[in-house]
Amino acid sequence: MTVVLDTSCLRGTPLPSLAALRSRGVAILVSGLALQEIAVHFRNYDPRRGDSENQRRWKARMKTLSNLLNGTPSFAPTHTPLIHKLGGRHRELPLLSFPSWANDMQIVWEAISKSSDQPLAPAVISKINLAGEYVKETGVDFVETSHAMARSGSLEEHGLDLFRAMDDLIPDMFDDIWLPAPGAKERFDAYRKLSRSHSESAYDRATGRARAHEENDAIDLNLLHHLAEGEIILVTRDCRLVESVDKCGTVQAPWVRTVGEVLSGQIPTGPSFGENARRETDRHRPRRRKDLQQLDAEQEKRLKDEGGSLAEAVRP
Repeated sequence: MTVVLDTSCLRGTPLPSLAALRSRGVAILVSGLALQEIAVHFRNYDPRRGDSENQRRWKARMKTLSNLLNGTPSFAPTHTPLIHKLGGRHRELPLLSFPSWANDMQIVWEAISKSSDQPLAPAVISKINLAGEYVKETGVDFVETSHAMARSGSLEEHGLDLFRAMDDLIPDMFDDIWLPAPGAKERFDAYRKLSRSHSESAYDRATGRARAHEENDAIDLNLLHHLAEGEIILVTRDCRLVESVDKCGTVQAPWVRTVGEVLSGQIPTGPSFGENARRETDRHRPRRRKDLQQLDAEQEKRLKDEGGSLAEAVRP
């Protein structure tokens, strides 16, 4: 089994829980988006200026995670590096090589987690800045688009037509992508369905009838790219994301899980698309935030009662 950890897991999952995954033979990858979110806090980083409290916490956490994973972790791609990794093509965009992207992610992780009081090389700072700017721009663009709709004087009259038009564009995006069978639309089913859900709710969000979009909503949406790889489970502590995925109607919902679900054996088997996904979805039941939080707490308590110490968690 292979799991991909998002930012919420890197930040908050107790180390004994991650160690328990590893002890069961689970392959642990870090989402490239998660590292890019961390890099936002280290743009133009110069250790000689002293670290902020946030930077100190992330550096300490990343060092501990490196010990847990026996070194720099492997990273799961999204966007064009993912298409390249899967052997796909894009009609309009050049593909960023997956090995080149993965190498840059390793450089960024090591530069942050192992930094001393010596200045970083300009080329390394550039890679950190590029990683952080990518997710920042993605989130800002997402929120600004939502706010622009809210400011539109004709929103009340024409808003629903506008959002329906946006919804029609979502499937068309994938006509430019070729991926091995079953193809891009099935591999990106969760991304497509949650995008559609955002589109359908955008009118309520823009007019104040629902929670306004935040920058992190764009990152959560793009995390679903990971499911295009097949037998990969996206693991998160964000129960709101899990609820949203369940509600959007995707057949890939069983492949988005909390750590507590994985540790308790509540996991799907096989690829997250095709006939296998439809079979798993038939058995899947929508989850509630409070139930997921309770399950995580129960699993964490069980590990604590079994004596899972920090020393055991980080032992290679």
